[in-house]
Amino acid sequence: MKRLPRLCSWINVSEYNFKQARITNDLTGEEYYIENGGSVVPFLLGLDGRTDPHTLPCHFSHEEIETFLDEAYKKGVVRYGRWMSISLSNIAYTLIVPKKKKTDSLAIKLLNYSLLVVFLPSLFWGFYSLINSVEVLSFRNINIWGIILGLILGIVLHECGHAIASLCYGGKLYEMGVQISYLIFPGAYILVKNEETLPTIKKIQVIAAGIEANCLISGLSLSIIPLLPSASGTLFFVAMLNIGLVFMNLVLRDENDGYRIISYLFGSDEKGVLDAAKSTILHRINRIKLYKKGDLGIATLFSYILIIFLQIIFPIIVLLDLLGVISWAA
Repeated sequence: MKRLPRLCSWINVSEYNFKQARITNDLTGEEYYIENGGSVVPFLLGLDGRTDPHTLPCHFSHEEIETFLDEAYKKGVVRYGRWMSISLSNIAYTLIVPKKKKTDSLAIKLLNYSLLVVFLPSLFWGFYSLINSVEVLSFRNINIWGIILGLILGIVLHECGHAIASLCYGGKLYEMGVQISYLIFPGAYILVKNEETLPTIKKIQVIAAGIEANCLISGLSLSIIPLLPSASGTLFFVAMLNIGLVFMNLVLRDENDGYRIISYLFGSDEKGVLDAAKSTILHRINRIKLYKKGDLGIATLFSYILIIFLQIIFPIIVLLDLLGVISWAA
């Protein structure tokens, strides 16, 4: 089946004047102006991935349409099919493209604030319930269904948490989908743009919302065990896998949620924090400067040491986990 072009969800098209069309990339802020605005605008808006572009009403010849689409593809204005990327490092496929990218829905706000308030109490209550119901745990081996269910719920609701928090604070949701990293690790993704004027604390909550969702899943799963002892094995592994996802996302590695949170707290971009950590740890003069700043400087130095330590230890932990899975399977 031939893949048909579709207008990228982050592209806005409007008629600048009768002679020009204005194309805006919401993600980058880039703008393009194209002649024949009266024909280009309806043509681009008609590209939905299902309609043959040559059947759309326009004044272009077959060759002109192909040339225009080729240029639009190179500039990231259109794409073919729902594939976001296809490479050895990442395969991503779009599942949902909302018609309404931005919302001020009360339901979204209630969901976000409820998640913010209940995720920790639910987690604590879950562990309390587990401690008081150890005798009902009815499993001896690894529960594969619990792992699969926990992975699906953890990945999907983690991304939904980010989306809900972003929309609550005026962000835009362009699309949601699934992905596989390095042909091994399954995952999900959302494409959002947060409001640039958000205060730091709200930016951090948008990043932390995925972790909050994983904590909520763990807490609810553990809390239900006393009520459904026959499903205790499945529920236990759902909870433990989501706890694992929490720690994985808190590890201060590039692009992880924990690393991005630290970056915002330090008032720098992600690369800037890592560079600052390396520069401080490797140069004695920089370490002395932090010592002289008192408690705040010592806390900053400790954070830098933790960042570097986790950069080193994370690949080792992943390798040991893989060896453990292989030995268990054998």
